[in-house]
Amino acid sequence: MKQLESVYEVGCGAGANLFLFEGDNIRTGGIDYSEGLISTAKKVLKTDDLVCGEASQVVITPKYDCCFSNSVFSYFANEEYALDVLEKMYQKAKYSIGILDIHDIEMREAFIKYREEIVPDYHERYKNLPKLFYSRELFKKFAENHNMDIIFKESAMKGYWNNQFIFHCYLYKR
Repeated sequence: MKQLESVYEVGCGAGANLFLFEGDNIRTGGIDYSEGLISTAKKVLKTDDLVCGEASQVVITPKYDCCFSNSVFSYFANEEYALDVLEKMYQKAKYSIGILDIHDIEMREAFIKYREEIVPDYHERYKNLPKLFYSRELFKKFAENHNMDIIFKESAMKGYWNNQFIFHCYLYKR
């Protein structure tokens, strides 16, 4: 397997994940919709490839070995938008794509019930923060259409309350 030389994050925030990669001398880049978070990332990271914009505004050059997104796809408006972003990640990535913390459509009702139990005013507090849930089938179809290998992993972070409601998806170019 080839040594990872570059990584691009969709929804990079203030750059915490990218900071870890830079510690291993990996070239990084990212995009985030928050101007304040991108401003912070620019102060912390070595890269000059940080852009303030929507996930759908990812430009496909320069290319990176891997593109990933952590806990972002659940905030997209719909599956069409998600597929548009995924297509741009596919075009930008030389080898692989990682989508982490995808909310599982099969666990939607259990997620809502759990949140209602632990957050007394859950619906009021989160009324303007809808969460999009996905089927694994959406990602399988994308992989098939792009001749990619796909692996799903369950979240296993010790003590993470969200583990039972999410999964991770890894796509590899052949």
